[in-house]
Amino acid sequence: MLRDCIAMLREWSTAPVLDISDFLNAVIFNMLIGNADAHGKNYSLLYRQGERRLAPCYDLVCTLAWPELSKTPAMKIGQCDSLDAITPVHWQKMTAEARLGWPMVRERLADLCRALQTALHAPPCVREPEIMPCSSGWRPSSRTARRCCCRLWPERAAPHPAR
Repeated sequence: MLRDCIAMLREWSTAPVLDISDFLNAVIFNMLIGNADAHGKNYSLLYRQGERRLAPCYDLVCTLAWPELSKTPAMKIGQCDSLDAITPVHWQKMTAEARLGWPMVRERLADLCRALQTALHAPPCVREPEIMPCSSGWRPSSRTARRCCCRLWPERAAPHPAR
């Protein structure tokens, strides 16, 4: 399915290089935040003044926050059946299937892991809400993203802050 989305961007986008890069960033980000529900209907093209461009991301949610939801990605990365098990080998397989360059994908993975870890260690930009509207009592945590980054790039993983 990822292969098909990338092929569609190659064919229909008026700026395919930029849109494929943005789409790849969205796929990586969804994996890092634990969003198994990032399906094809969460991506679209905007038609404006003769241009067809990838729309901004929407429906970004950490589905892993709800244990009763599946961990199987809606669009599998290298045929991997669980967000918890995706490794660089799966990304390499997806890269080959989609006819992308592995060095570019590897660098995007490393850059987004590094940026996410930096953001997780930074002071919050806004005050955290005092009440989270979640019946399970789950509160936002950086553990899921940190675990994904460490599994993908252990040599680039930021150290876990002392608590």
